[in-house]
Amino acid sequence: MPRDEQAGIEAAFKQANAQHGNRWSLANENEAAVVVVDMDSMYGQMSLMKALSNGKVVVALTAGGRVDADYQLARPVTAEGIAALLSQIETQAPATPAPAPVVEDLAPAAPEPAPAAEPVAAAPEPAPAPTPEPEPEPQPVVSAAPPADPRLADYLRPGALPGPVKLQLPDAPLLVLDPGKQVYLGGAALKPLLP
Repeated sequence: MPRDEQAGIEAAFKQANAQHGNRWSLANENEAAVVVVDMDSMYGQMSLMKALSNGKVVVALTAGGRVDADYQLARPVTAEGIAALLSQIETQAPATPAPAPVVEDLAPAAPEPAPAAEPVAAAPEPAPAPTPEPEPEPQPVVSAAPPADPRLADYLRPGALPGPVKLQLPDAPLLVLDPGKQVYLGGAALKPLLP
């Protein structure tokens, strides 16, 4: 972003912030809870994915109309536009991470319960014999394994996800997937996580 545009945005922010009682402050990207991403720049999409993977609330700064961010700030930026954005952020509850999507057509159907074993009729008493043969032990009934949870590969199939999705699993870093654009972003290297 050109320095003069950045200076203009900062001036508009100060004016809008004054209208909101100076409850907001400018901070660097690592310390900020809300991050403004210049979607019209060459690195806009990568910055968006990075901010999402770090759990930030994202404001897309763009002259375009459609963006995959929490909020949008239209170019050219005005103090009124920033004031409206601040009001919108203040009135809405913070976004909670979306749960991992459930893709029903990829999960195997639930197994039917195993039929109950039919009772076996008691054999008639054999004539006394010196050494009776023992009856064979019944074979153990093997129950079907419960359906497996969908694996990461199931979510990467064409059409499995509607768009970019954040996945958070216990004891794993946050992962952002966009199979349509064949892009992913993780907070740490993924190779050490292989089973």
